[in-house]
Amino acid sequence: MEPSSATVGSPSRWLRARSKVKLGLTAIDGWTGKTLAEERQIKQYNEDLKSRDVDLRLKAATQLGTFAAGDRLAEAVAEDLKQLLECLNPRESQSVRLAVLGTLRGLAEKKQAFRVSMHTYAVVPLLTDEDPAIQRKAASLFRVLAEEGAASTVARFVPSIMSGFEASQRNGNPLLAPLDALTAIAEAGEAAASAELIERLV
Repeated sequence: MEPSSATVGSPSRWLRARSKVKLGLTAIDGWTGKTLAEERQIKQYNEDLKSRDVDLRLKAATQLGTFAAGDRLAEAVAEDLKQLLECLNPRESQSVRLAVLGTLRGLAEKKQAFRVSMHTYAVVPLLTDEDPAIQRKAASLFRVLAEEGAASTVARFVPSIMSGFEASQRNGNPLLAPLDALTAIAEAGEAAASAELIERLV
């Protein structure tokens, strides 16, 4: 008797499913677009952000930024921002802080602006940081958040953004990024929050 096509060269659905599990390709419960393997990676990178090894922290922040830049995994990264935010402290290296700010911006640009905006209190001190690169990237994050629909949440930080611009002036390196952020907030419907401060520049 000829073997049926179902038994020749066609692995059962159970075998195919088991194979996917072994490869870490099946979705977790409550599908958000991440696979089991990716979920483990995100958790590991968050753990690596606690490491004493600055190179490992930088790698973790950079890899999370790569995930954040993708449409499928941005939400998964945004679910837990605690360790990323802790890496914004003044004792952290410039490279790690810049990488974290880049990751937060990437999330904001991938429909996670509201989630990121709820934690901008951790970014505010960087608006007056001694490092111009940190200042610029922090202000740019506020601009992106405003442009991506979170202007009403970040509008309360308008005085801090203005302070960042004034600090850059005092340092002899005036930055345009804070002014761009103020403009974005105003154009997004929060003009009242920034009108008085913008008048100081006229």
